[in-house]
Amino acid sequence: MTDFSPGRANSKGLSGGRLDTASYHRNHLPLRAVLAPYLEGRTGHVLEIGAGSGQHALGFARAFPDLAFWPSDPDPAHRKSIAAWAETERLANLRAPFSLDVREPWRLNAPGHPPAALQAVIAINVLHIAPWDVSEALIAGAAKNLVPNGFLFVYGPFARDGAMSEGNAAFDESLKRANPVWGVRDISELERLAGDAGMRLEAVKDMPAGNNVLVFGNSRERRAHWPSKALPR
Repeated sequence: MTDFSPGRANSKGLSGGRLDTASYHRNHLPLRAVLAPYLEGRTGHVLEIGAGSGQHALGFARAFPDLAFWPSDPDPAHRKSIAAWAETERLANLRAPFSLDVREPWRLNAPGHPPAALQAVIAINVLHIAPWDVSEALIAGAAKNLVPNGFLFVYGPFARDGAMSEGNAAFDESLKRANPVWGVRDISELERLAGDAGMRLEAVKDMPAGNNVLVFGNSRERRAHWPSKALPR
């Protein structure tokens, strides 16, 4: 069964506009463990899509200090929470949040946005509470803006060739009752989108509460363009 509920119902407000999500406390350590083999030793820029409360962005910046993390979210309340969490530690490699709807031009390289040469794109609990065109735009945008050896990490509940756990099936029904365009996405359909965009599904990592991390990488040669060790500016 998934560990995420749509909206802010699973969040509690803290001082300064910070949101504290229950799902973060359950999944942040397993998520970092999955990301570590792919991100450790790299420098450059990482974009988080739908960064929500900002707790993951802060944790990632702390765990991977040689990477610059750029949290994005179209929700002003979420951006306020992201900025408030960032203020608690003021990490040099955590950038200010900015608004991004992946279906619109990403405007990378613009002031306040990361460069169009990303080491990774991360989306946590996004695709099942968004229309299908968000899945299409996320994968197409990642393929366009990742460096040749970059990765797209997508976390959430998923089906496999139409089959899903009993808990995820019940969750899928509840999502569709809330909004008919929402729903648990199928790994095979996302893999097809990735193939069309010139990427490939490299790993499916099992996570707590019936969730997965999907790891998509470029189809081009791995480790051909490792950046220098300087801290990204």
